[in-house]
Amino acid sequence: MKPAAIISVLHQRTFSVLESYVRDNPQTTVFAWQGPEDPELVRRIAAAGGEMVPLHVPLPLFQRARLKAESRWRLSRLEGVLRGPAWSRFCSERGWPGERLRALIGRRARADLPVIAAVVAALERIAASHTVRLVVVSEDFSPWARAAVLWARERGIPSLHLSHSLTVCEPYTVHRRIVSDVLAVFGERGAEGYLDADADAFVGQIRLTGNPAWDDYPQMVSRREAIRCGLAIRHELPPSRPWVVFATTVVETQTAFCDDGVFEETLRAFLEACRTLADEGRGVEIIVKDRPPNRTFGSARLGELVTELGMAKEHIHYVVDEMKEWVVAADAVVSVASNVSVEALLAATPAVNLVTEVDVALTPSFDAESGIVEAEGHELAAALGRILSDPDHRVRLRDQMRRAASRYNLGLDGTATTRVVRLMEELASPVAAEGSHGRSAASREGERV
Repeated sequence: MKPAAIISVLHQRTFSVLESYVRDNPQTTVFAWQGPEDPELVRRIAAAGGEMVPLHVPLPLFQRARLKAESRWRLSRLEGVLRGPAWSRFCSERGWPGERLRALIGRRARADLPVIAAVVAALERIAASHTVRLVVVSEDFSPWARAAVLWARERGIPSLHLSHSLTVCEPYTVHRRIVSDVLAVFGERGAEGYLDADADAFVGQIRLTGNPAWDDYPQMVSRREAIRCGLAIRHELPPSRPWVVFATTVVETQTAFCDDGVFEETLRAFLEACRTLADEGRGVEIIVKDRPPNRTFGSARLGELVTELGMAKEHIHYVVDEMKEWVVAADAVVSVASNVSVEALLAATPAVNLVTEVDVALTPSFDAESGIVEAEGHELAAALGRILSDPDHRVRLRDQMRRAASRYNLGLDGTATTRVVRLMEELASPVAAEGSHGRSAASREGERV
């Protein structure tokens, strides 16, 4: 009998489910896309009774050459199809620009296929030596994660998509399909977009679990003042002045809905609102919480905008870490169609969703009863001013947030990790004799909600 294993293409924020799963299922090997480079996580998995190893390791020279040749052959076949009459007819019937699409598809395939080929080769190697009980991913629409899920489906291995974020608009393009056997979402709000798109197709595939990455919010909220004091010391912030945190957004270029200028446009709108507050005599500490990949240009662009707007630099702080701590400690949080607003909701920290033209096109992110204030750029100063100066308004917003929180994240009890692990165990194939790969999760009784 082969030893048991699971395949993980999870993001770092949800690694807690791997440790808990291994603790419940000792002697499990976790083949992970991310995680084996973290010695502490590897140690914890070992202490739980399992082993964490890289999903893909350097291949022998002959195997790399074979994969390279196979990739070239597949790309050649694809190019032949895209230059053929069937593709031209297909595009013409739909009014699509066939030549432009051919170039885009070819470029994407040349970038993705070598990685996908290496992933599939690694999965085949793992299946030869282990009984793979489950494939769990954070997003089954990225090329390599989708490849793992489709590989699992071909072999009858169950798959679980543990959402890496709460979908706050109706799913579109690649997000409009659930490729994995089951999609775990944080709460009812995370299921609504899929059910609105096609309830009959999706209702049996969606489970509500809560977000394991948010399990520590109840404990953190109970330590709000201590967390604020710690941040004040580390970042030399006056705790007596209001703190307004802006969580920057990321520039995506995957669909026509994307705006290349969204990082600078939203940061400028936020700074202009803060300058208005200062002109009105409301002094605030401005914390720009950027994403680590933006560090090389984010700080420099912030400095340029501050100079251009004539703002006092001593009250502006650029940080890239401690998102949860800033959410809990802030007097107000501003973000752009982001799960940061949901995290603020869980912490009952007044939050403003800065609305852009793209967000309007994709429908509102938050409902009127969520307690999250929606404001366009020209409305942001007034929205923040009211939050900071009207105690009754803050109380009303926090009350709304507390009432809405369980709809956005199931439970609010710090046990989402436990629920996800139970779902993983429910879906996982039994440890079977060699040659058996278990049943598809779609055929397992009791999975529908």
